[in-house]
Amino acid sequence: MVLEDAITEALTTNTSEALNTLKVLDANKYPFMIGSNLVCVPPFEKTKDEVSIFYQRTRYALLETIEGADCLWILEASMAEAKQAGQ
Repeated sequence: MVLEDAITEALTTNTSEALNTLKVLDANKYPFMIGSNLVCVPPFEKTKDEVSIFYQRTRYALLETIEGADCLWILEASMAEAKQAGQ
């Protein structure tokens, strides 16, 4: 499992700490690491059911915290783009 996968999993189980980690990565303190732009995007390489489950669980977790607004925006925009593209 790579760091991005671990943070993605943590979004629904330890939302606040996952978002704190993304804040550090998004601030470019580690220039070779990608934060929210990778972690908050649904795993479109998986089945539609898996993507839907990821979306619902992650969306619900992000709605529970004000710090999740940026990640939620990325999640929603990614899903809208995918639906428009017919995925």
